[in-house]
Amino acid sequence: MTKAEFVGFLRRIPGHEMAEISQEEYTRIEYVYMFHPAIPDVGGKDVIAHIYAYGGMIVIRDMFPRAQKADEAEQKIRAIRKDIEGMEKMIADLMAEICA
Repeated sequence: MTKAEFVGFLRRIPGHEMAEISQEEYTRIEYVYMFHPAIPDVGGKDVIAHIYAYGGMIVIRDMFPRAQKADEAEQKIRAIRKDIEGMEKMIADLMAEICA
């Protein structure tokens, strides 16, 4: 989601038609949007816009640490999957040697 796209979602909410945000605020909003487990994959842009519209940056800042934890967990999952893929390749190579 781009900053312009977020502002577009925000401006559709009554009372926020003229809303603007700083790049610094958007950077934090985007991170929470990307990684917080409460933001759904489908409809998440609208959800984060409503959270910001009704709770402001204080709610986004409160959500940030949990988003960081979720991001860290996803990074660990990717690393483990990469290790598993490497081990599966090693087993396949061993089997290929045996069958050759």
